[in-house]
Amino acid sequence: MEMLKEKERKNLNQIKDLEAKYDMEIKSMRKRLKEKKQKMDEERERLKNKFRELEETLRREFEEKEKSEQKKRETEIEDQRTQ
Repeated sequence: MEMLKEKERKNLNQIKDLEAKYDMEIKSMRKRLKEKKQKMDEERERLKNKFRELEETLRREFEEKEKSEQKKRETEIEDQRTQ
């Protein structure tokens, strides 16, 4: 009977040790996942800002080109009037 109790105690200790080990592994995995998600969120935000800046640059270049072409057309029209 004493041997059965000792074996049961050892089994319970092994179970507690395994539970503690897996709890630590789960916490570690959750921490890594949280860090990975944070890095992905930061990268997504960085790319979003870069895209926004590129979009703004292209928009400004397009507007400047449009203004330049408009001035050129106005100049051509004015030249035709003066001839």
